[in-house]
Amino acid sequence: MATLISDPNFVSYIDEIHAQPQKNVKYHNKLISSILRLTQFFDNSNNIIVPSYFRVKNSSSIIPLSPEIPSHYNAATQAEILFSQDVPIVSVLSDFLCVNDKEISKSNQKVTWNNVINALLNEVILYNVDKKIIKPQSIANIKSCFINEKETSTNNNNQYDLSHTLGQYFQQYFSIDFAHKTAKLNNREYLKINASTAQRAITPFVFNNCKQGCRFCYVDRGLSAIKYPHNWCRKLEDIDKILEDYDMKEGKSHPILRFAMMDWEPTEHPQFFEILQKIAHIAPTQQIPIVTHGGALTQELLSKIADDEILKKNVLFQVSLNSANVFYRHKLMPGAKLKEHQTAIKSIELMDKMKINFDVSIVAATNIIPMSDIIETIKYVDNFTPHSYIRVALPTATKHHNPKLLRTKEELCEIDNIITSLRPEIKAPIITTVALENRSGLNAIIEEVIPNSAADFAGIQSGDEIINIDGHKIRSRTEANLVLSRAWYQKKQTIAVDIKKNNGTFQTYNISQMLERNNPRMAGERAVGLFGMLIHDDVDFGIFEKIAELQNKHNLKYPHIFTGKVIEPFFEDAISKLENNEKVTNLQLNAVENKYFGGNVSIAGLLTFGDLYDRFNELKAQKQKMDSIFISQSMLSRGGFDLKGIHINEFMAQCGIPIFAIKARTGSI
Repeated sequence: MATLISDPNFVSYIDEIHAQPQKNVKYHNKLISSILRLTQFFDNSNNIIVPSYFRVKNSSSIIPLSPEIPSHYNAATQAEILFSQDVPIVSVLSDFLCVNDKEISKSNQKVTWNNVINALLNEVILYNVDKKIIKPQSIANIKSCFINEKETSTNNNNQYDLSHTLGQYFQQYFSIDFAHKTAKLNNREYLKINASTAQRAITPFVFNNCKQGCRFCYVDRGLSAIKYPHNWCRKLEDIDKILEDYDMKEGKSHPILRFAMMDWEPTEHPQFFEILQKIAHIAPTQQIPIVTHGGALTQELLSKIADDEILKKNVLFQVSLNSANVFYRHKLMPGAKLKEHQTAIKSIELMDKMKINFDVSIVAATNIIPMSDIIETIKYVDNFTPHSYIRVALPTATKHHNPKLLRTKEELCEIDNIITSLRPEIKAPIITTVALENRSGLNAIIEEVIPNSAADFAGIQSGDEIINIDGHKIRSRTEANLVLSRAWYQKKQTIAVDIKKNNGTFQTYNISQMLERNNPRMAGERAVGLFGMLIHDDVDFGIFEKIAELQNKHNLKYPHIFTGKVIEPFFEDAISKLENNEKVTNLQLNAVENKYFGGNVSIAGLLTFGDLYDRFNELKAQKQKMDSIFISQSMLSRGGFDLKGIHINEFMAQCGIPIFAIKARTGSI
């Protein structure tokens, strides 16, 4: 089945859906599975009921809701655009169109998702993970994972059958052509996804056309579940429609909006400059971050940007330079032509002359290029004026890379130490990522201060440790970022920051944010962009408050957190510092091994449900008490799918206990 959507990345924009005619029997069970996977069930005490199997009443077959490899995971389907992942209702509607081949009359009565579930419960018997029947009368409330509807009570008393009720439900939102198996969304405002990460940046421009072949890039290994046609990019008229939904004047967008371009290689879109101009027209005061290899940043393109005053002010090119030496850059990025390497290196000098904002990133792949070249590249960039910093990424690799790319924790720490030791002699701030391997404790130590920023003028220095901000005790790096961001949005003219100096003395600094108020680099850079302080994120204590609330709401007695190995020691430290409203009874922390990617990748955002399920079974074999699992929402797409295309509710059905995706205020845990 092919599900074609004009805009796969923007959650509330669906132009048209085409479902290929299939045999009804095959898709009837698939339709029921999709409905169950995207609905949460509760009893009268607000305990979560987890269906793991179902049986249609006129059938003897019990159907599991456990994960299956999605059809689009097969390499043979790469030619199709299968984007139902990010908009779960599209998957349900597509299955519905395959099952139903005749029009269902519309009704003046409002049909809710609650009505759909009531109709479903008339036709289906649900089972838990032990294959015991879930009695319909035990289900008191439901909540949809993808429609913005409140929890509603069930009555198991619907007068319509499932097909009729579901048809009426869809016809409230779509114009359906049953004859041709197509549907078009009537009003984009109808659809709101709840079980998803927040879309704070527009990134819907280009897919799968980066030709650099970077040796360290895991994206280029074909590991993602979503497959795109080679060299595909969205049409300019489709981008126009997307930008309409981000019209800030109409209040439709997220309050911290960023028009970012971070998809593979945006500069290779044939109408890249026109896209930039459209964004600048929609949001003339917003920064436009653009992640690029730099090979297309020709003098002609940069001159056009420099001649446009709004673009010149707002564009921020984040150039993956990696090396200022053509020979070494080609070793790292063998897919690019020599001329492209020369263009990327030259672009740094050109943007500096034209006063176009740029930052530079370097992957310190010391197994491919020598450390001496990385240092020379940093010095080359420092001859010019990066907008915020020089970013040096510590090299990580998966099992799909050459084993020579792997680095031990000790080797990564050594690279980090060498890079950070350059700070006294380099004018531009240097940041290193992923560097938590080489950090200890939750102390909010400022690693760098951006020149001519509010923090710089106040006298704050690299190595200073933040103790309090405006009377708020700071327990972690993330808390420092959050409190500073809140002060920014409250438009406080000055912020008092209590600092512990390297020599052990204490001093209070009053930071004037008016220095940065008109700088478009705000929104998304947190303390780095807002006040000029580089503070790495670690633990957001707010997630524990969320877990405590959910524990009380759903009567959870033995909750577990599953997360990546890098953050584990910081979580252990945080748990010892929880305040009353953050304390969770019997909370257990589990660092999960990333078996899907393997190698030395150990961050939560790249875990899959397969990795989590292995850990779940280990704990089960140890007879650990566990009635709920909390995971990082950073490992999910906006529709609730992991990198292998498995949905969170499928994983929940497999485990038989509630799974909660928790979103930290900084985006991950």
